[in-house]
Amino acid sequence: MQKPFELSRAEFEARFPDIKEDAGRSFWRVRELVGQLESTAKALRELDVEKEKEKEKEKRASTPAGRWLVLAGVLSHYVGDLAQPLHVSENYDGQMTGQKGIHSYFEDTCVDELFPKIQSRVDNLARDRWPAFRKKNGGKSLLELLEALARGSIRNVEPLLKIDKKNKRDNLKASCARYEQMIADRLVEGSLVLAEIYRRNVGWKYDGKKFYFFEGAPEYIRPGG
Repeated sequence: MQKPFELSRAEFEARFPDIKEDAGRSFWRVRELVGQLESTAKALRELDVEKEKEKEKEKRASTPAGRWLVLAGVLSHYVGDLAQPLHVSENYDGQMTGQKGIHSYFEDTCVDELFPKIQSRVDNLARDRWPAFRKKNGGKSLLELLEALARGSIRNVEPLLKIDKKNKRDNLKASCARYEQMIADRLVEGSLVLAEIYRRNVGWKYDGKKFYFFEGAPEYIRPGG
């Protein structure tokens, strides 16, 4: 018998009608987007790049390369969600433990407070950990990658809320410093999973000499595709 996360979105909805959509569907959303990314990458690998250059004067979101970039960008949002502890908990904003507001405080306020130091730290850690991560995870399925990422986030929910219980949020510098290690680790783990997904969908020639121009917001990618 298939595990719940192995089901298609439609099968899951039919089997678990009591689990409403606002509980999250990242496992399906990511797989749907990666499916589209794989199709786009395949088309790009088969594309005659020189003929494409002659045909198009501008690189837009509607071209195969532009489409790949849009999908990769949208995908990063959902992988990032799975890397954030409070995105994988029913107590997503501390509302069940008298800690309302912790979601945005942890995700936005403290990341802003720790910037730009946190950016450099995450970049360096991700580069250092990438060879071992790729070796260990290169053969895993997409679902296995996502489940491991979510489990890592779940392990951090209780410690995160425990820090908040002892914290005074109004003292940003001192308060956010207590989350720095956790924030860095979760950002790194999310980045590594995303990098592995991207790695599986490259192998096509990127025209880096041209600027990719996106007019307005990209078209909404509907769930279930």
